[in-house]
Amino acid sequence: MDSVEPGVREIGIRDASGAFRVVYVAKFADAVYVLHCFQKKTQKTAPGDLSLIRRRYKELLIDSAIKYCQGAPSISAFFAEMGGNAMSLFSCRINRELNR
Repeated sequence: MDSVEPGVREIGIRDASGAFRVVYVAKFADAVYVLHCFQKKTQKTAPGDLSLIRRRYKELLIDSAIKYCQGAPSISAFFAEMGGNAMSLFSCRINRELNR
């Protein structure tokens, strides 16, 4: 599921009742986070499922950055660890949250 964000992965499960997906991210030091679990009804993942996965990933990234930065000298260290385009997507919101 790199189409959602780099590092987001999925596990496919198939049994007698159908095909299922577990979408998770394991690039945070403290845990593996399950973003969404759902039953596949078609070959293509439904737009609603993709939207939910993206929203939960962004919320997780923001929460992780806030927790990390509360004890860190700068937010840039967090984004260096996370890579990708995370800084451009979330720095404004994180700075706003930290300055509350």
